[in-house]
Amino acid sequence: MRSRDDIGRALVDAIRKHEMLPIGDLCAIAGRSPLTVWRILKPIGYYTSFNYNARFYTLLDIPRFDRDGLWFCRDVGFSSHGSLTRTLVALVEASPMGMTPNEVTALLRVRVQNQLFHLFANV
Repeated sequence: MRSRDDIGRALVDAIRKHEMLPIGDLCAIAGRSPLTVWRILKPIGYYTSFNYNARFYTLLDIPRFDRDGLWFCRDVGFSSHGSLTRTLVALVEASPMGMTPNEVTALLRVRVQNQLFHLFANV
């Protein structure tokens, strides 16, 4: 049986090779469940994608975030702010005049109307 450190190294090596990987691939590499993979990666440090239901993982030092705190690897988006909801809040708060749903959708390359509605409803 491989040690936790060996699995962690294998996961890090695989992510570095591909820049980001889906949780299913990471589970296959580790031979463990998603929860166990998460526990192994947590002390190492990672970002999850804000699109694709946070299915993709990358390491903290891989993304090259733009001025909005966004990084896209192919069509998978990562944010220095974390989740899609936190990213929406950060983008709108940083904008001097706010942003329309269409502007945010274009920037994030993902539909945001539902998240914006929930944010507005909880104000």
